[in-house]
Amino acid sequence: MLDTLVAIAKLDHPGETSDDLVFSMLYGSLPDGVGPEHLKASCGDQTSIRKFNDRLAIAVPFEQKVWHVWLFDRVPPVTELPQLAQKVSQLSKSLWGGVTPDLREAPKDTNTVDLVLSRLAETKKRDAKTVYQHIANAAVEASLAEKMVVGQLKNGRFKIIAMTDQRMAPIVDEIGTIVRKVAEAGDTYRHIAVSDLSEDALDEALLAEMAQSDGMTINLAADDHIAFVAFGADRASLESEFATLRKVAKLARHKHRLPSLRSEVKRAAFFIAAAGLLVWLALPAPLRVTVTALSEPQSTRVLSLPVGAFLNRMNVQVGDVVQKGDVIAELRAPDLEEQRLTYRLEKKVEEVAAQTALSENDYGAYLLSQQKLKAADARLDSLDRRIASLTFTAPISGRVIQSLAGDGLGGFHQLGEAIAMIQPDAQFSVLLTVSRVDAALLKPGQTGEVWFRGIPRQTWSFETRTPVTKTVNPANAEESLTLRGDLMGENQETLFAGLSGFGKIDVGREMRAKVYGRYVIEFLRTKAWTWFDLRF
Repeated sequence: MLDTLVAIAKLDHPGETSDDLVFSMLYGSLPDGVGPEHLKASCGDQTSIRKFNDRLAIAVPFEQKVWHVWLFDRVPPVTELPQLAQKVSQLSKSLWGGVTPDLREAPKDTNTVDLVLSRLAETKKRDAKTVYQHIANAAVEASLAEKMVVGQLKNGRFKIIAMTDQRMAPIVDEIGTIVRKVAEAGDTYRHIAVSDLSEDALDEALLAEMAQSDGMTINLAADDHIAFVAFGADRASLESEFATLRKVAKLARHKHRLPSLRSEVKRAAFFIAAAGLLVWLALPAPLRVTVTALSEPQSTRVLSLPVGAFLNRMNVQVGDVVQKGDVIAELRAPDLEEQRLTYRLEKKVEEVAAQTALSENDYGAYLLSQQKLKAADARLDSLDRRIASLTFTAPISGRVIQSLAGDGLGGFHQLGEAIAMIQPDAQFSVLLTVSRVDAALLKPGQTGEVWFRGIPRQTWSFETRTPVTKTVNPANAEESLTLRGDLMGENQETLFAGLSGFGKIDVGREMRAKVYGRYVIEFLRTKAWTWFDLRF
C-alpha cells in the first residue's frame, strides 16, 4: 500500500475552534478537493480510518492534539485495513517520533520495513547514505537477499551509496555496467539466476557467480535514480518489497517537523540580533587613526663644542637637574694651549724689542713694537676666550636629557659635537609616524591620545602641530610619513625623550561599518580601479 501513498499532513489543534488549526505537510501535497478541514474530521483519540471518495485517510495520534494524517490514493480490502493502520502508526512513530518498534515478539521472518524502522528510530542522521545503508542491512537481516548493493545511476554514471559486504568492492564497476545495461533497455526489474547462461543473461549470471550467490536481482524506478541490486534473493518477484522500501526511504529523507518554540525563539533572536547589528553598524562612530609615537622635548638648549677637544671632566649625567651657571663639563685642547704659549713668547720678545728701541732712542722701532704688542694681546685674549669656552656651564636651569658618557674621559670629540642637552621644563612633544592610507586624513589642530611603553594605565592628550611630511632616515634611507604634536596637560614629569608607544588621532565621525571596514574598503577600491577601472 505504501506505493499508493499521496501525502502525509501534520495537524496541530491547540484550540477548540477550527480557526486554531495549524497545518503543515510532511510529505507530498494534498490532491484537489481535499483540505485541512477534511483531514481534521478523521482525527480522534485513537488511530482512525476514513474514506474520501476513492481515497483513504488514516489519522494517527502523535502527540497531545497533534495528528499525522496519511492519505492513500486507493482503498485496500477491508481485511487489510487493521494491518495497514498498525503499519502507518508504527511508521509515524519511528520516522518522526524516534520510537523503536518492539521486535522482541516478532517472528523469525521479520518484515524488512520493521527492521528499517527500528534502525532509523535509533539514529538522528537521515542522509541518503545512512538511510539506504539501513535498508540494505535490513534486507539481508530479514533474509530478503544474501548481499545487497544500493547505488545511484545518474547521467550514465553509477555510484555506490550502500553495500552490505565490502568483499564486493572489486566488482563494483561490473555492477555499474549491468545496471546501465538494464536502464538502457528500459527495464525497471530484472532477475537472473546463476544457472541462466543464455546470451542475454550471461553477464548477469557470471556476475552473480563472482558474488558467490545463486542469482542477481536489479530494481530501478522511473521517479528516482536509485538502483537496488540484490544477490541471492530468496524469490524472483521482489518488486512490491522494493517499492515499499523506496517509499520508506523517501519518507525518512523527507522528514519535516514544525519548528518548536525553542527554535522559533532562536530564530527570532537571530533576526533581532542581526537587525540590531545592522542598525549599530549604520550609526555614526568616531573615526580614529592609529599612529606610532616617539616622545621628544618641546624645547632644549644644546651645548656644542666650538673646537675639537679632549674630555677632561664630566659633572652631569642624563636625568640630573642643573641650575643656571653649574659647571657641566671641562675639556681641553692641547693645540690651543701650545698656541697660547707661542703667543706669550712672541709677546715677551716684542716687549724686549720695545725696551731696546726706547733705550736707543729709535722712536720708529719703538712704535712698531708697540703695535705688535697690541696685536699679540688681542690674539691672546681671543685664544683665552676659546680655551675658557671649553669649560661648559648651564645656560639655563633644567634637566639634562643628553650628555657625554662619564666613562669616556680623555677621549677626543669633534667640532660641533653635543656635550649636553638641557630641557628647561617638563613639556614634551611626540613624533608621529602614520601609514600612507591614513595620511590624507591628518592635519594640524587635530587632537588625540597617546600611551608609552613601560608606563601602564596612563595616557596623555596631544594636539597635532605640523602637517604630514616625508622623512628620510639617514641611517638606512628609509622613507616614512611623519607629523608632530604637543602633549597637553600636567603630569609629564615621568616622561623623558625617546619613549615609544602608540597614539590615536580623532579625525571626525563616519558610519561605524565604514570605520571598522575602511582598510578593506580601501583595498577593494584599489583593486576595482586597477582591475576594472571603477571608481567609488
